[in-house]
Amino acid sequence: MENKFDLIRRGRENFIRLIDDLDLDTLNKVPTGFNNNLAWHLGHIIASQQIICYSFSGQQPKIKEEYINKYRKGTRPEADIDEAELNELKDLLFSTLSATESDFAAGVFTNYKPVTLSFGNTLNSIADALAFVPVHDSLHLGYAMALRRAVLADVQNTAG
Repeated sequence: MENKFDLIRRGRENFIRLIDDLDLDTLNKVPTGFNNNLAWHLGHIIASQQIICYSFSGQQPKIKEEYINKYRKGTRPEADIDEAELNELKDLLFSTLSATESDFAAGVFTNYKPVTLSFGNTLNSIADALAFVPVHDSLHLGYAMALRRAVLADVQNTAG
């Protein structure tokens, strides 16, 4: 199981490297042809992991309900995030993973409710959930890579 947590952690480190040199305006920009921005994808991978691991296990997520509602599947950015929220999301990216790892080791996830995801697979246990999280995170890392290119191209086109 340690490998699954390592996969998630490494993917999240890659996400941080992707966005770390960008300013808030860039992180909040929704480029033409996209529905979301880089900041939303950051929040989404956190909220989704909390739902997939905690909510489907009948446990209380480790993040504010506000973030679950703001970043869950089917949402879009309704307002720009500020520096404080960005810093909190960056912290939550890793602190929630550490909490999940500790809770897994403590046997917290014993009442997992099977769920079929829009991705097409069914999660029957926390082990299934933890196998899916890095797939989901990587999907959104890919979207974020495309978003970054689009946003930077938009910025360059308006500057030149």
